[in-house]
Amino acid sequence: MNTRTDIQKRNVESDPPPKIAVVVGSIGVRAAAAIPLFEFMDEAGIKADMLIGSSGGALMAAMRGAGYSPRQMREQIDRMIGGKLYSRIDYRTLLGFAHPKLGRPGIGSAIKKPHHQQDLYRQLFGDRLLEDLQPTTLLQTADCLAGESVVLKAGPLAEAVYAASAMAPEFPPIQVEGRWLVDGSYVAPVPILEAVKRGADIIIALFHPEEPKPHPEDLLECNYNILAAYFSRLIKDQTMLSIELHHHEIILVPVDFDQYIGPWETKALPGVLRAGKKAVAGKRDEILDVISTFNPNN
Repeated sequence: MNTRTDIQKRNVESDPPPKIAVVVGSIGVRAAAAIPLFEFMDEAGIKADMLIGSSGGALMAAMRGAGYSPRQMREQIDRMIGGKLYSRIDYRTLLGFAHPKLGRPGIGSAIKKPHHQQDLYRQLFGDRLLEDLQPTTLLQTADCLAGESVVLKAGPLAEAVYAASAMAPEFPPIQVEGRWLVDGSYVAPVPILEAVKRGADIIIALFHPEEPKPHPEDLLECNYNILAAYFSRLIKDQTMLSIELHHHEIILVPVDFDQYIGPWETKALPGVLRAGKKAVAGKRDEILDVISTFNPNN
């Protein structure tokens, strides 16, 4: 079995070392399962050359790129447990649907207000810029008018994280450089293809395979079940395409929960972290073996 010493030895003796990308998907609080992956990487001495996040994974990638340690990330998560991370209903939007003559909801409208999320991201990142993060950090979003993929590489970090995780129509799109952007899951729930395009040799992709809620309780939950089926199909199709196109290694780290956890259930965060730890433990040896035996000529 390979160890931290094996990884360090390989990095010294090998020329060049593999370019490692970490891709984090998962919607909402479920992306916190990435924290155990970062803990493992630090313990093993594995350094990523690129971080790519979509949806809730954008927050995890941004925190990592901004220099938050796994311990600090856990501290932030602890503050979120059971809290009101996600904002209240925007009754103006509902009134606009019920009485269009009073003013139809615009493109920047949504069922819920974005203030809680936006305040959190500003507290976490202040005036930091996405292009200043180390390693290179990319955030996957979607243009909700054109239906196109938009990968953010620069700009205010707090704004970019919100854009990458704004699950419309539940939360409103945000305008960035003239484009209305929403959650990256609509075009790439687990943006492995972006890592392939950017020449990563080894791609470690952590995500929660989307699943419907067994017994949805309201219209929004029914709607999300439809989206979950779409996201699940998209993940499978894009992963298969990535495997066909990629010239080296893709390590998938799917995170499964003992029971259904909704994307906005902050009270379930301890269970998310436990599931992430279990998933990473199951892939530990594979990750170490792939890195220590990497041969660019294979």
